[in-house]
Amino acid sequence: MLGAGRIAESAEVLQRAWDVPARRTVPPLFVLQAAGLLTLALVQLGETARAHTVLADVRTTASTAEQEWGDGAAAALAMLRLAEGRLIATSDPGRAIAVLDSAVRLAENWGQLSVVLGALTSLTIAQWATGDWASARRTLERAHEASAAEPAQPAVVEQLAALDMRIGRDALRRARAGRDLVEDLTDRELAILRALRGPLSAREIGAEMHLSINTVKGYTKSLYRKLGVVTRDQAVHRGHDLGLI
Repeated sequence: MLGAGRIAESAEVLQRAWDVPARRTVPPLFVLQAAGLLTLALVQLGETARAHTVLADVRTTASTAEQEWGDGAAAALAMLRLAEGRLIATSDPGRAIAVLDSAVRLAENWGQLSVVLGALTSLTIAQWATGDWASARRTLERAHEASAAEPAQPAVVEQLAALDMRIGRDALRRARAGRDLVEDLTDRELAILRALRGPLSAREIGAEMHLSINTVKGYTKSLYRKLGVVTRDQAVHRGHDLGLI
């Protein structure tokens, strides 16, 4: 349910399981994974006090696992560190970066793509919030590379697409404020610009976006004019320089 975006339902089920006294007899691996899932749901619902309570409840168990299991702790701690990082980021994005970096490393060691993408997108948001736009762009690119490797859960894919758009719009505002861009790009033009980074032809980009080749060419022509360029490579370089991609 959590992976499908049904957050409230997930939190209710997970909380009921968490409150069962027999939880104390469950192996630490499963306790820590359950804590990570529950805290992730609670953070997304804005239930920060409850999330802090769950994290405090497993702090000693998590520390012990980290010390004793080494890299083998990835499956137990990846979601927990992601949840912790997201919780910290609600009030202090700068302090959250180190925790989210750890979450990315753990998720990659574990090999769970949806957790990897969740950690990378959360790290991107924290880096962007602190003004470290270059690092945020690199992290977002890592998320795109990971998402191209295999299918991820729908909610995570949607989050990645929304983050792409959010960062593009923020970058547009900065470019306009700095007089680096005379006219805003539309959301569709931003999407075309991102697609131009890859190997797809105009016809293939159109197929991906459910647009005709002539529509793609029209958007591309408008995009070039607004960026002040005449070629695809120039558009991509200009987009990078402005922080749009």
